[in-house]
Amino acid sequence: MTTTTALSTEQQAQSETVAAPLDIMDMDLVPKVVTVDVVTITPEVATEMLGRNTHNRTVKPHHMKMLSRAMTAGQFVPNGDTIRVGRDGTVLDGQHRLLAVVDSGVTVEAIVVTGLPNKVQETIDTHAKRTVADVLSLRGERNSTTLGAVLRLLWRMDRKGFPRVAAGEVSNQELLATLDAHPSIHESVLVGRRLRRAFVRIPAASIAVAHQLFVSIDPEDCDDFFEKLESGAELSDTSPIYRLREQTLKLAAARAVTRSEVYLAMTIKAWNAYRQGREVQALYWRMGGHAPEAWPVPV
Repeated sequence: MTTTTALSTEQQAQSETVAAPLDIMDMDLVPKVVTVDVVTITPEVATEMLGRNTHNRTVKPHHMKMLSRAMTAGQFVPNGDTIRVGRDGTVLDGQHRLLAVVDSGVTVEAIVVTGLPNKVQETIDTHAKRTVADVLSLRGERNSTTLGAVLRLLWRMDRKGFPRVAAGEVSNQELLATLDAHPSIHESVLVGRRLRRAFVRIPAASIAVAHQLFVSIDPEDCDDFFEKLESGAELSDTSPIYRLREQTLKLAAARAVTRSEVYLAMTIKAWNAYRQGREVQALYWRMGGHAPEAWPVPV
């Protein structure tokens, strides 16, 4: 089904003539009206439209791949967002969706607006993006900001096996699918928030992901580990839990900008030493540099 809306110029209003829908592939025409069509975008149609993508922002490969993954997985749902084309046929908005159609080989339906003044491109994508925390809140989820950060870490781990490899952009749909794959994550989020309130200087999201990993290995050891991490009581100075607390306190005191996955890796290393009964003199994890460490696997 194709729906067309024509916005007439003054001359057309006087003549009361309704313009016929513009064929979006007839890019040599300079439309005198703005038309809105629901169009089937095949890879071939996308390729031809991209031939007029001559004045646009720099392509963001990670964003294009995110859309391509969604199309391949059947998660891409037309939500009313339009592909916008200028009066001279230039693609003003929608290049990433068109590139994703070509990349995935998937045909999608899209609303295409043609005949816009090219200058409107300056006003596109200037509004606040709806984050996964916004979506989770609309779903009635509690602690949506922390939960969103947890889902990003979990998605990267599920996809790469360890989060220090840059995974690029991830869609809200992919994060919601991650939530469905980890139904017990809400309990882990509560643990993360509780320890954060107890002034454990580890991001709540890192604690929550660590808890999710450890509880599946040994629930009793998991409870003991986090109780000791929270209280800090009766720990020797060579206890891996003590060393974890001390290192994170040092980072906090230095106001160091440290990524969540670094805290997660240190927590996993402390857990492994705790499980193996090993004492440690220091605890850290080298993410980069000349001798980066492998991602620790919890035991």
